[in-house]
Amino acid sequence: MIRTIRSKLYNLSDEDLAKVKAKALELKPNVRKYWATAGDMTQLFQSGEIVAGEGWPLMTAQLRAASFPAGEVIPKEGTTAWADHWVLTSGAANLNAAYAWLEYASQPFTQKLMADVTNYIVASPGAKAYMAPEQVATQRDIAEYGTKVNFWQWSPRRDKYQEVWNEVKAGEIGSRYVGGRWWVLEAGLHAHHPPPLPTTFSSEPHHPVHSRAPPPHQALRRFHGRR
Repeated sequence: MIRTIRSKLYNLSDEDLAKVKAKALELKPNVRKYWATAGDMTQLFQSGEIVAGEGWPLMTAQLRAASFPAGEVIPKEGTTAWADHWVLTSGAANLNAAYAWLEYASQPFTQKLMADVTNYIVASPGAKAYMAPEQVATQRDIAEYGTKVNFWQWSPRRDKYQEVWNEVKAGEIGSRYVGGRWWVLEAGLHAHHPPPLPTTFSSEPHHPVHSRAPPPHQALRRFHGRR
């Protein structure tokens, strides 16, 4: 049952994605930046531009190393995560070198060195023997930790997810899911009236406002149905 519920996050329907998009646009005024690198995030904290954000343990480690007071918390609703792995491909040209690297990478002391840089939970329990007590405290029990984490899964609708995400980042209304169909906004004539919408929106595409609809005489947008 738990797996089924968790899998739903990666198999959202059009109706679900429409709700996600609407909420993301509603909350966008609270977002300072969608960061691209760890450096983006740490700089925003250090400059005082943000006080909270979703990030990686790497960022916490970097901030603490710079004597910036930073902590971590998992929301009561849970969070998402992924696991990085070294793997051998079927066409690996030098298996001896590959196996030597895997052997080196899995050694406890090597894992400790990786934790020094990333602050990640490492795979080898033996790495703790080389860590100071405060670093050991960052190595959470993955069994307990996993109950709060929804690990990433491949979505069969990845293209649609990406489309919605791009529209949210652009800050544009872009498309709406109404009456069982996706409706895409384009520049056009006001003669093409849109279907009724569950919410209203501003006539300025980069500033969604849920308080008024654009006057019908403003020929700013046209809706085209798309499944």
